[in-house]
Amino acid sequence: MIPLRSFVTSSVRCSVKHGSGKGQLSKPHYSNPGVRSFDKNLPAKELKPWEKAGLSKDEFFMRKYNNITPEQRQKLTEKVERQRRYRQMRKDHEKSKFLEAHPERLSQGPREPNRLFEYIFGTHSVRAALENPSRTSYNALFVHNGDEAVVDKAKQLGIRIIKADKTSMAKLTRNGVHNGLVLETKSVPRTALKELGHATTDEFETVVYADDISDTVTTQTTPVARAGKYPVGFLLDGITDPMNVGGIVRTAYYMGVDFVVVPEVNSAKMGPVANKASVGALEKLPVYVTPRVVDFVKHSKRNGWNIITAASESPSSSALPVELSQLSEMADTTPILFVLGSEGDGVGRKTMAESDFIVSIPKGREGDDVVDSLNVSVAAGIIIAATTQG
Repeated sequence: MIPLRSFVTSSVRCSVKHGSGKGQLSKPHYSNPGVRSFDKNLPAKELKPWEKAGLSKDEFFMRKYNNITPEQRQKLTEKVERQRRYRQMRKDHEKSKFLEAHPERLSQGPREPNRLFEYIFGTHSVRAALENPSRTSYNALFVHNGDEAVVDKAKQLGIRIIKADKTSMAKLTRNGVHNGLVLETKSVPRTALKELGHATTDEFETVVYADDISDTVTTQTTPVARAGKYPVGFLLDGITDPMNVGGIVRTAYYMGVDFVVVPEVNSAKMGPVANKASVGALEKLPVYVTPRVVDFVKHSKRNGWNIITAASESPSSSALPVELSQLSEMADTTPILFVLGSEGDGVGRKTMAESDFIVSIPKGREGDDVVDSLNVSVAAGIIIAATTQG
């Protein structure tokens, strides 16, 4: 048998007497045998003025400033605003110094988009957004090898520049083609339009709602885009594809159309995707929303506008058919509002009933029923060209 080594431990008796240093294995850290607390190592807390007076903060300041003169109150207000301004300047300065000392922080883009902002992407769209006077709030420009001229424009406006990686740019644009530029900005509220007013070859009136709550309206006057011509506008009834809307807006702005109107509901969002498809034209062309489409058409018609609806075939209505070749001549003598519907459902029945004329684009190939219609953006381009260039 293999002998096992045994270990014997001897007990060691230690005499520990608390309160004296003799025989102690360790001493307490507290030299004061009284209350053990960290408070003694902290500076004495200075009472606030209202605490000294035994009052709440609100009551203290109410008593202090309740009886001051209007001149003193004005000076106090200016002092508070000055202090807030200096405080914000100090924060911005400290942030700037920190970013200069840590440039690597500039390369960190956000993980997810902020829902309080919209993210406009693409060189032309971002440039147009920076030049749009209706936009009053820009938060940041995210850059990944983007156009330096656009970046310089953003710097001139005091916009924060953030160098972002491809992953961050893809998340901000939902994998859109961003061209290395993404602008984080507040969306532009669209003006609510009640009806189109009187029109001449120089200008036309729009009757718009003053706010989102009441039915109070105001009349605005806008110059006609094409000199010496009557205004031309488009109502997009039920077109929900933002790419199609963006394409229509792009063509409309390029060819001299004066405005576009979309329904408040059942319409594509005038957001970054439509903006990208419009190549920035959405920032330049007036785009209105109307809460009641049928009433808008009816009232505009009463004010002298001719309503021309685009349809693949003439429906059973009182509207008269008109050829593409006649549109240019009509536009020389009267203001025109074209109505375009979605490729599937077309224009609404009640809206169609208010139309004065129906225009169709003839098919050049017979004997085929597979390709029986055009993309609505392409159809709009053909109608616009026939009206403005014919």
